[in-house]
Amino acid sequence: MVGLVRKLPLIVAMLAVGCGDELAGDGDENPALDGGTGGNADGDDGNGSDAGAAGDDDGAGLDESGGDEGGTGGGVPGDDDGGRDSCNIDCGNGYCDINADLQAQCVCDDGFAAYGMRCLPCAQTDSPDIDLQRLELTVDVLVNGETPPDSDYEDAILWLRDRASGDQVRLGHLREGQLSATVLPGNYEFIYARETGGQIVPRNGEGVLRRMELSESQSVLLDIDSVRVTGDLQLGGEAPPDSQYETGWVVFIDTQTQDEIVVGQTRDGHYDTRLMPGEYNVHYRRILGGDVVPRNGDARIGFVSVPRDGSKPMDAPINVPVVEISGDYVLDSAKAPEIDYESALISLQDQETGDQILLGETQDGTFTQRVIPGEYAVVYDRKLGGDVVPINEHAVLSVVDVAETPDFTVSMETATVSGAFTLNDGPMALSPGEDGFVALVDTSTGDEIILGNLSAGAYERRVLVGQYDVVYSQLAAGDSLPANTHARLMGVDLSPGMNPAVDINVASGAVSGEILLNGAPPPTSEFSDARLFLRNPQTGDSVLLGNTREGSFAGNVIPGTYDVVYVVETAGDDVPINRESTVDVFTVAGGDELFLDIPVVDFAPALAVNGGPAPIGENDLAALSLYDVASQDKIFLGSTDAGEFLKKLTSGTYVVVYEGLASSGAMPSNEQAGIACVQLGG
Repeated sequence: MVGLVRKLPLIVAMLAVGCGDELAGDGDENPALDGGTGGNADGDDGNGSDAGAAGDDDGAGLDESGGDEGGTGGGVPGDDDGGRDSCNIDCGNGYCDINADLQAQCVCDDGFAAYGMRCLPCAQTDSPDIDLQRLELTVDVLVNGETPPDSDYEDAILWLRDRASGDQVRLGHLREGQLSATVLPGNYEFIYARETGGQIVPRNGEGVLRRMELSESQSVLLDIDSVRVTGDLQLGGEAPPDSQYETGWVVFIDTQTQDEIVVGQTRDGHYDTRLMPGEYNVHYRRILGGDVVPRNGDARIGFVSVPRDGSKPMDAPINVPVVEISGDYVLDSAKAPEIDYESALISLQDQETGDQILLGETQDGTFTQRVIPGEYAVVYDRKLGGDVVPINEHAVLSVVDVAETPDFTVSMETATVSGAFTLNDGPMALSPGEDGFVALVDTSTGDEIILGNLSAGAYERRVLVGQYDVVYSQLAAGDSLPANTHARLMGVDLSPGMNPAVDINVASGAVSGEILLNGAPPPTSEFSDARLFLRNPQTGDSVLLGNTREGSFAGNVIPGTYDVVYVVETAGDDVPINRESTVDVFTVAGGDELFLDIPVVDFAPALAVNGGPAPIGENDLAALSLYDVASQDKIFLGSTDAGEFLKKLTSGTYVVVYEGLASSGAMPSNEQAGIACVQLGG
């Protein structure tokens, strides 16, 4: 079970990782072929994102208009289970909110920090006494009200998981019937993850059975519903060809966890599978062909709700819709040039899945394809040239609904932009070897178009019309140019028929200052050293100021407001071990003399378990880390067998994270549990 066993990154918001699970079938093709994202043949993957396993609807069959909003219910009746867009989690000192990715997260009151689905109180201390509360959990498991099969060939693994932090505890195999574990208190989901089989147990690679808060030792009963779901497969309302050369996968994707279950191929004409109750988006993924089947590598074609009542099979027929599209390639109101060395690739990109379908090359003049009806972005990717076709590497030309407009024109409108490069509104006078470059960055795609090197003094380029940021990057250091890596200078809006002259000015200001650690000069050794950067948190632009061992810094930067970021290089005994920490904020105007004193704290937590000393030994072992709330940096403190956790850190707010390495029952088995929050320094 690689998908659930792997260590997951520490994040405040919910994880949204979806991995695949392949249907055990004839195995002659790969579900991930040709742009699909299906899982391993072993069915091992499946680390999903959200909660709630099943809806209460009893409706069967395929709903081609549904499934956009996610589930609205689920889990075991009476449990606190919401769908992806619900927010009924008790965060404690804070509230549950839905983020931009439609994932639930905790927003905490002042003095608390969000970690997992809890708000931890933050104490101002550099030597906290942390007492772990150890709980004993026993879980009895049934499948459709009966004892699970004692078989290696019809089996799953059950987990506890805090979906927001990635913390989890392996409970054991379904076939064992009764499972037990030593855990920490917290809000958990009980997770089902199929390992083998699917004739008795559900095929879900990951499904949520229930959610509950564990605050004391207890026993829990889990009854896993396994619903048989069958149906005919059609293509455009008719029987699909029984050909391995014209076929595609049909995949069910759990709207709550993004778990993927491949139920069959279109050429089968029928599917028969077992699923947990829940709500599933139905996807089509081409394997081979395109003259009959759609060429889509991944497209949503409908929605199926599997009810809890699994006493009888559910019939859910699936139709794969198809439309034939065609059109012409036009460049600035004329036929695109039929030149081998002046050509671009044109694709359709599914607005929902991101799958990209190649239509052809502009030099072909026309295109014809069979695709799933829906809304697509028309995408331009330059192949060769740039004197006639625009030099954009990747751009969105338009958006088209091929169901409404199956015949359409791919139109490429351009502008020739030119101008001079200036430095501080004067001539571009550079020292020998010094240089930088300026690029246009497409605000919709992030495509970067190099306009030219500053040493050239001027530029001229033919590009697609659209909105761009003008971005500066240093190439070679010198006495004049700023050391920024990706600084936004201005915005440019290019309209059809325009050939504007745009002069680009690079502003450069001197900055210098002294570096101190807690008011004292830093160590001068290269074995106890760190680097300091200026960074724009919105754009990611950065400027290297220098190393702490140098004691001072000087250079040129583009004026603006920057975070000052500390990054350890060699962690000796006298510098903080943070891999990334924001230690100050500077506003640079030019000619600034800045003073940088980095606050340093000696952090030394003490660990106990249920009021007594933490056990030490290879059979009961754990490690502690820190999670920097501001930077999301993870800092390893040490393991319990070392006896102490003393480290030097920059000031800030941190969550202490517990990671069980081995347990005979005396230590909790949690993998990434937040156990305390501390505020270090002022």
